Amino acid sequence: MANGTPLGSYSIDLATGSTVSLGSTQPPPSAFSSTGNGDLEKVYSRLQPAGDDQMETLPDGAAPTYQECSTDTDSTGMIIPYVGTSFCLTETSGLIAGGEVTAISSGDFASNVVTIHIFIWRHVG
Repeated sequence: MANGTPLGSYSIDLATGSTVSLGSTQPPPSAFSSTGNGDLEKVYSRLQPAGDDQMETLPDGAAPTYQECSTDTDSTGMIIPYVGTSFCLTETSGLIAGGEVTAISSGDFASNVVTIHIFIWRHVG
């Protein structure tokens, strides 16, 4: 399989204090935890990588594509999610995940749930 091969696409809901492991299929409820183990976590008002994964922000309006995610170098430790915010995660497992925030539940940033559409590509560095 070549780098950039699409492996999956799905939506997740991430609540404050939750971490999720991302892979080629939609994670089951057991993939969400409060232990910080996984790939992506929501801590109060921000999304951030978990473990040794690296997060990159994408320019406003840029869709998360393999090309954008594999060449973006705007590394960050976290983002404040708004509808339309896009980001990439370079995972230590040999995958790249792109994410686009599609909805945010009502409530303050600390207690809301963020809906993220996830795209997964193969990427062996």
